Amino acid sequence: MDSTTISPRGRKFYVESFFYAALLPACFGWLLPCHEAIPLWRILLLAFAEEALFRAGIQDWVENRGQMRCSQMMAHAFYRMGISRLVDRETPKFISFGNVCTSVLFALVHLVDHRPLWALGTFFPSLIFGALFTRYKRLLPCFTAHAVYNLAYFGLELGI
Repeated sequence: MDSTTISPRGRKFYVESFFYAALLPACFGWLLPCHEAIPLWRILLLAFAEEALFRAGIQDWVENRGQMRCSQMMAHAFYRMGISRLVDRETPKFISFGNVCTSVLFALVHLVDHRPLWALGTFFPSLIFGALFTRYKRLLPCFTAHAVYNLAYFGLELGI
């Protein structure tokens, strides 16, 4: 790495337009059907816990340590479904193979407390959170974006 290249961990995400572009879809959260308000502490706790598990845990493992085993199984599954060209395992992109695998799991886990269509809807924000993790290699941008999305979706109860 030469002196002009900034490592992903050295990037200041809060000054990059990429981060703010990732937050834009959250602006439409108010258009979704109204849900009961959730206290701020719970919104922050859920966002942090989910990002720690799905980004620092699962996505990091798939992208770095489990790539061979997982990529062979998932590549075969994607090939059988006819969508193998949608995921490129060879080059690190923002919508990486690990990001897609993690986002599928993220949506499946949301079936526990969401209706199927709403659980499926979590797949796309998960891709955005995963792209932030791929770009910055840190949890803080993912957590911040996830918290903003949750605030836009659930609303904010002003009691803690």
